[in-house]
Amino acid sequence: MLEKPIEITVLIGLDTESATALSNVMKACEVLMKNYKIKAFVNPVNLWLDPVKASIRNLPVIIIDNKKILSGYAPTINELVNAVLESVKMRKRSNNEQRLYGYTPEENSLLNVAVVDW
Repeated sequence: MLEKPIEITVLIGLDTESATALSNVMKACEVLMKNYKIKAFVNPVNLWLDPVKASIRNLPVIIIDNKKILSGYAPTINELVNAVLESVKMRKRSNNEQRLYGYTPEENSLLNVAVVDW
């Protein structure tokens, strides 16, 4: 299980596409917890736009861990689960890279690193 839960922000309007997107995100969170033991929390942000303005703004917008993943349509539950799993992979990869370059998250400091010129 991840130390920190996945954050999913959903920018929505007053249209059926946004309502469907939010519903699918909630269902995807249930699948993630049940099948992968991944905790996620959903932050719905209603921009109070009517359907015409929502389509102009390309709503709904799905943001996972502060990265815009999808916009303009209601993604399927499977698409959302796959997007979160990809985000988890990226998070783990970035943690490994931080350690490679001398960053120690436990201490929040940089290690002294010698640079060798070949």
